[in-house]
Amino acid sequence: HLWQLLFIALVLVGVGTLVLAIRYKWSIVQWVGWVTAVVSFVVLLNVGLFGLNRYASPIADDMMLKISDFTVSELKEATDYYRDQANILAAELERDKKGNPKLGNFQETAQQAIQGFRTLTREDAISIFAGQEVPVKKLGFSFLYGKSFGANCAITGEAAVNTSVPDVILPFAMCNQMCHRLSIYSEADAAFGAFLACIRNEDKAFQYAGYLMAYRYCYLALQ
Repeated sequence: HLWQLLFIALVLVGVGTLVLAIRYKWSIVQWVGWVTAVVSFVVLLNVGLFGLNRYASPIADDMMLKISDFTVSELKEATDYYRDQANILAAELERDKKGNPKLGNFQETAQQAIQGFRTLTREDAISIFAGQEVPVKKLGFSFLYGKSFGANCAITGEAAVNTSVPDVILPFAMCNQMCHRLSIYSEADAAFGAFLACIRNEDKAFQYAGYLMAYRYCYLALQ
C-alpha cells in the first residue's frame, strides 16, 4: 500500500537524518523541529481530509431515520431476528473443508463488496453510500492490528482490510472499511453502513456476514 510504504520511507528518512545529525554534529533541536513540522503536516492533512468527519451528524440524519430509545425486550426481539436470519442463510451457504463460507480470492471478494454499495445508492437512493468504488486492499503487517477490521489513509484514499479476521466476517470487514473511506467516521455508523451493504449484496456470504455481525452486536448489548 502506498501509505504504508510512505510511512516506512518517512521513518527511514527520519532515522537516517538523525544518524547524520549525530555524525556531523548538526543541531538536534533543529532536527526535532523538522521532524515535528513533517509530522504536524501529515496530521493536518489527515484531519482536513477525514478527521473533521468526527463532528459530522450521524448517518441516521442523512438517511432521515427516526432514532428512539428501545426496551430490553425490543433488543431481545432484534437479537432473535438477526440470529434467525443468519441461521437461514447459514444453511444455504457453500462451505469449504473447514466449514467456512466459500469465498473467492481476496480480490474477487473485494470486487463483490462494491455491488452492495451500488444497490444502496442506485436502487435504494441512499446518497451517503455513493463515492469511490475502488476495491479495498490487503492490509500489510495485519498481525500488528489485532482484531481491528483494518485501516484507512485519507491522504492516499486507500482502504485496507485486516486479513487476520476470520473468513466468515471478511465481507463485513471490507464493507466496514469502505464506509470509513466514504468519510463515515464513527465506528457505530460504519458498522451500520457495513450491515446495510452486506444484506443488500446479492452474494449470500455477504448477507450472512451482515446478519451474523448484527446478531453479535445485539447480543453483546444484552450482556
